[in-house]
Amino acid sequence: MLIEAVRGKLISSMHRGDFLYIFSAATFVVILIIAGAFLFRTAQPTADVVSQSVHNHPLISVTQFQRGVPMSMVLNGQPIVLWWRDADQMALAKQQDDPVLWRVPESFVSGQSQPLPAQDVNLTINGEWFVAWTVNPTGFGCVVMIEAGDFGGFFDPCRGDHFDLSGRIRKGIARQNLKVISAQFASDGQALRLNLSNPPKVKR
Repeated sequence: MLIEAVRGKLISSMHRGDFLYIFSAATFVVILIIAGAFLFRTAQPTADVVSQSVHNHPLISVTQFQRGVPMSMVLNGQPIVLWWRDADQMALAKQQDDPVLWRVPESFVSGQSQPLPAQDVNLTINGEWFVAWTVNPTGFGCVVMIEAGDFGGFFDPCRGDHFDLSGRIRKGIARQNLKVISAQFASDGQALRLNLSNPPKVKR
């Protein structure tokens, strides 16, 4: 009888040990799963970040454009121009693409921390598409006129600044070129994805 009682206690103790081991292991696994899910969620962009990304990187359908006719619009409260150049405009832009003619040799481009050399190839898509903010960055917030001025590009009526087709200052008192918006075609080729981050800071 005594042996049977001791044996029963040993078996009961083993069952409790197994149960505690299994329970502890299961609890640890559940904690790992919860922690992993939490880390995964915190690594994902929040709704406001996603919204800001869409806000700063809109898709613009190119089917509404006519070649040779610049289109102006307001995005994120800032005026911009999207210009699909025709053959004559591309030829003129090529003539103007000479650093000797420029007053400012570099242009700021959205998405770039440092200015780029103001060659047309750095400011356009294949020399055809030019996209830029149309606020004179060194003016008083004046919006430049498009296809105007002495160089067929842009003209600031407030200050008398003349810019060429690539937004480079050529005549006047401006100390910066127009700020260019980097863009790339969507995978279907039917829309441009614009980078509207870091718009020009206008001096008042």
